[in-house]
Parts: sequence; structure tokens; C-alpha cells
Amino acid sequence: IFRDAKGFYCRKCGRQGSFSYLLSVLVNKPQNLIRKELEQSSISFEVEAEQQIKDIFRESEKVQTRQKRGSIPLPKYFEPVEKVASGLLESYLSRRNISKQILIDHKCGICQVGEYMNRLIVPVYFEGTMIGFQAADLTGKSELKYKADTKDSEIKNYFYRWDLLDPNLNYTVVVEGIVDAWRLLGNTVASFGTALSKQQKRLLIERKPRNLILCMDGDAYLDALESSQYFMPFIDEVHVIQLPYYWENFSTKISHDPDSYGNENVWELIKQDCNI
Repeated sequence: IFRDAKGFYCRKCGRQGSFSYLLSVLVNKPQNLIRKELEQSSISFEVEAEQQIKDIFRESEKVQTRQKRGSIPLPKYFEPVEKVASGLLESYLSRRNISKQILIDHKCGICQVGEYMNRLIVPVYFEGTMIGFQAADLTGKSELKYKADTKDSEIKNYFYRWDLLDPNLNYTVVVEGIVDAWRLLGNTVASFGTALSKQQKRLLIERKPRNLILCMDGDAYLDALESSQYFMPFIDEVHVIQLPYYWENFSTKISHDPDSYGNENVWELIKQDCNI
């Protein structure tokens, strides 16, 4: 039971909803009567909900500064992937099972020299403006798998693929990483990590999809559940998809992410649990 959001989630059956609905089932009373009793109790749902809304829609100075600053430039020596013949790129695509066309569609490029040498440059756009980029290691040997731009990037306040969301679809899927988003496509955005920032939460609530689906890596399932309670008062259906674990060498238990679990398997889980 989530006290802040006044909702509940059952980890066994996946049922979720309002606190008043849960009480009506437990005490076998009509939900409208339960609501009336709650209103007469000492719990101030309206005041707490009002404060939550204020917290969600309050914009930080950093966000306002980024909006005034405008677009981030592409790094020096950036070359669009369609214009480059690179063995490293081909090897990367093969390892990750990604088509080159996906990179072209997402305006990616490569730096073969300079600060981002041997890295795939993935631009991040918000409302048509490039607000940052991530540089993915192509060699598979760097300790730093992803390197963000050095211009005080604010990408953690936004989502990757936000501008590609189709308003005619009734759902939005949130995953952690860029490759996860490429794997699922559709109305999928990447949050650049497990924890959602206040502005990311605000963006999702403003968009208000009928179905919000959090599909984080398997080891982040409980974090996703915690995030889900934040959206329950504002979005009709909030779902958390639990990806399974697998055993490596019969000794190490590893959590799947949307990339490793695969497009068809993840969408099968989503369609089982969600009304899309």
C-alpha cells in the first residue's frame, strides 16, 4: 500500500488501483461509501494530492537554464553512420543484433578520432532540439560503456526517443537504456537509468498516456514498483513488467533487460498484462 499515492499493488497477482477500491474489497462495502468515510476521516487526500501535483510541476532552475541555452552541438569529427565504412561498427551491430538502419533512423554517427574516438554518437532530442548525446563504446573494451557530452548535459531530465512517440497510440513504455529502446521500438522511451527525475515524471504526467508501462531491467523491478505509485493518481493504468532472471554457467544468476530478453518476449509479457 502506497501511502503517498493512496494506491496499492499486489506483487502476487499484479492487481493495482486506488486505496478506496482495496478497502471496499477488504471490508465488503461499496466504494462510494468507502470514499465518503475516508473523506470524513483525518486523512486529507485532497491536500496531499495537491502537494504532489505542485511538486511534480515545479521546474528547477537547471531545467530553465537548459531551455534558454538551446541546442547542444554534435561532437567534433562526427560522421553520420550511413557515410562511414567501419569494421568496429559492423562488429558492434553484430554483437548487439541491431540493424544499421535503426542507427540511421535515429540520426546516429561515429567519431573515428578525437575525444570520442571509436564511439557511436547517439543524439538526444526534445521537441526538435538536440539537448545532449551519449557516446557508446564500439570496441567492447572500454571501462566507460557510455560517455555523455561534456557540455553540462541535462539528458537525465528528458527521455530518449521522446520526439518519436505516436500520440495515436494509447501507451508509453519506459525502459532504462538506449539499446533497450531500440530493441522494443514502438512508443518506447529510455530514461537513462532506473530512477526517474522530477522533470521526467512531470513529462509523463503531462503526456498522460492511457497506459504507462515501466519495463526496467530485472534487478530494478522493485525500483520500478516504487516509481509506479507516483503516477497512479494521474494516469489511468500504470503497469510494471517483471523480466525474468537466467543462470549463467549454472552458478551466476543474472537479470534480463529488454535488450537481452528480446523484442517478441518482452512484448508478449506487455500484452499479457496491459490493455494495449
